Amino acid sequence: MDLREFIQTYFKENAYLIDKSAVKQTENIQEKESVIPPQQKITKRALEDLREIDKKIIDLIDEFIKPAVENDGGDISFVDFDNAQGVLSVQMSGACKGCPSSEVTLKQGMQSLFDKMLPEVKEIVSIS
Repeated sequence: MDLREFIQTYFKENAYLIDKSAVKQTENIQEKESVIPPQQKITKRALEDLREIDKKIIDLIDEFIKPAVENDGGDISFVDFDNAQGVLSVQMSGACKGCPSSEVTLKQGMQSLFDKMLPEVKEIVSIS
């Protein structure tokens, strides 16, 4: 039996190429790794419902911080801003999740940017 016949026979008998249980396991792992459920992540429609300060924060993150973080294989997302306390909550993921340098990025890089451009942000915390 040559390779072509083997492949044809395999597909006729098994009718699938990828084990569906392995795909389901991968989906479950990805769901567990996500702190923010997909339905709560910021979408364009949800962006319209945000406060003006939240929009400014997201714009600053997207324009100045996200590109630098993505260059290092990570990602950063806006989670919440407590206006009364001045605390910005962000989620670090990818290479940034658990990286010791991510705290330095938050405290030095991001905080200095927000001090200059949006002084309402007094503290930045990463949730995981």
